[in-house]
Amino acid sequence: PYLEDCYEVVTEASELAYYCNRASYAPYASFFYKYSGHQYGHNAGFSSDCYQDLITNNLSPYPFHLKDITIGRAMKFLKPFGFNLDDKFVVLHLREPGYSIISANHNHHNHRNSKPQLYEQAVKYFLDQGLKVIRIGHDKMTPMFEYPGFLDLTKVVRPDEVDIFVSAQAQFYFGTASGPSSVSYNFGVPCCLIGL
Repeated sequence: PYLEDCYEVVTEASELAYYCNRASYAPYASFFYKYSGHQYGHNAGFSSDCYQDLITNNLSPYPFHLKDITIGRAMKFLKPFGFNLDDKFVVLHLREPGYSIISANHNHHNHRNSKPQLYEQAVKYFLDQGLKVIRIGHDKMTPMFEYPGFLDLTKVVRPDEVDIFVSAQAQFYFGTASGPSSVSYNFGVPCCLIGL
């Protein structure tokens, strides 16, 4: 639903077939963009390239706004962990291998991976500042420590709304450049990217 609010999403089978059958004829790689004569390249730079133009034109560079249904489902899940809606927290994501077989074969992304143990002192620092820390990721990630105020959800089966909610509601995102950092950014949450 977040994408449908901001973009045209093609879902009809005949339309999908039309685009899929012609994709190989496109004279460009579809994951590159051209914003202007001097602003073009990999899609990772698109937001930063158009940011100033959006601000200049009084448009928000952050397309997503948290929906009540997302908040409700996330809070129903998080409440038993001692989490309240008004809690101040940091969302933590430290990219590691194992998310999918496809990404495992793309070694050029290995430099984005990180060892969670290197960031335990940072987590303790956030906790000492009175913030909670919620770690998200997949079940193949390295476990971290147990500590009051630190919630590691990497081994916990949870609804998708939880990751969307914590990425959108955090005081800031802390971690590696990966999918969750993009989610936080598109909700207007400040991001502290590490290991670049």
